[in-house]
Parts: sequence; structure tokens; C-alpha cells
Amino acid sequence: MSRPNLDCSLAVAAAVGVTYDWALAFGQEIELVWMQRWSLMTVLYLNVRYLGIVYAALNMLGMSRYYIHCICFL
Repeated sequence: MSRPNLDCSLAVAAAVGVTYDWALAFGQEIELVWMQRWSLMTVLYLNVRYLGIVYAALNMLGMSRYYIHCICFL
């Protein structure tokens, strides 16, 4: 397996793992985070949880454009 394919495969595997974790924990998250009184820790948790997911998704999209460009010009 070439380096770009390995990188893409690992990125997809990480995305699947994060999505699976989010799906399993979402019910508890609603009960324990969203339904409780908001505090600084609630805001920090939500920032880390969701901005991290958005950052990873955008990073993966940018990486896929790079690898498509590299593959096309090989």
C-alpha cells in the first residue's frame, strides 16, 4: 500500500472511530451535558467535542484534495 493510500485509510478509520464513539455516547451526552445547568465546564466540553470533530473533518477534506492532486500528477 502506498503512503497516500495508507494516510487516507488511517484518516477514514479515525473518522469512523470518532463517529462510532459519538453515536454510542450521544444519549448520555444529552442527559448529562445538554439537560444540565450550563457552566464553564459544559462550554469547554462542547468546544473540545464538537470543534475537534469539525476541525478533523475539515482537515480530512483538505488532505483528500492534496492526495487527489498528488495521485493525478504521478
